[in-house]
Amino acid sequence: MRQWYYLLRMPLPRTPSPEDIHAGFLAAIYATPDVDAPRLVYMDWLLERRNPRGHFIQLQFERHQNGDLPTAAARKERELLRQKYADWLGSAAELIVLDTTSPTFERGFLHAAAIRLPSNADPALARAPAFSTMAELSGSTNDLRWFLGVDATDEGFRSNLRALQTVIPDRVAVDSLGTWMGLLSKYVGLAGVRFEDATLMRRDGKRVLQIQTHLLAATRTHWPSLLTSVDGRGWTLELASYRYTEQGRSQDQTLASDLARRFPAFRHELVTGIPEQRKAR
Repeated sequence: MRQWYYLLRMPLPRTPSPEDIHAGFLAAIYATPDVDAPRLVYMDWLLERRNPRGHFIQLQFERHQNGDLPTAAARKERELLRQKYADWLGSAAELIVLDTTSPTFERGFLHAAAIRLPSNADPALARAPAFSTMAELSGSTNDLRWFLGVDATDEGFRSNLRALQTVIPDRVAVDSLGTWMGLLSKYVGLAGVRFEDATLMRRDGKRVLQIQTHLLAATRTHWPSLLTSVDGRGWTLELASYRYTEQGRSQDQTLASDLARRFPAFRHELVTGIPEQRKAR
């Protein structure tokens, strides 16, 4: 009889609240960012509740499967993203640059983003769960080092960089990235190059570093040497853009043509005059 008394006093299992269910869906998606099934189940659950994110995920999967969307559907997709992206990203939005190319969503969740650190950035922002599905990361050298360095250990990275771990799986990859950036810094001084932003990604099974540069006094001798030094260190170097001044214009145009043949995504532009240096206050 005493046993029944204690059993009757035990609390009954609590029925999960909608908030608990919602958090469970997100946890499953963030834990397996490459798997479609959790996203599709979450999409159905949201659509049943007329949540606009369900429609957004549905549109993104249509784009993913068909390669494009009809004009009206694409317009709705852009409208939903513009209105809701900050809510969907949560605290991650504080680090992400908002422009025509950032952030990028695929299959309903963050896929690529450029980051820019606010002054005195809180490391907790880098731990935001929404970064778990991000597979491409862009930013300045310092911002990337800070973002990747938060909670990094010899065993790997924090759990909210699951998708990015295909690009930077362990400390060895970080060290090779540091070696690459060291080489770049060396050649920046030699070739009069201003290193702007870098993008980390994975393509065709290779880790790719895609950089944007501004050559103030370009010479053709340094860049081939840089490219040779970087390749074979676990990274493939790509040049995404290249700007040069009128100084040595014909030589620079020849270099741009050479680089364009090597890098399909490469583009270049002429900048008239040397950019004015920011005056010290």
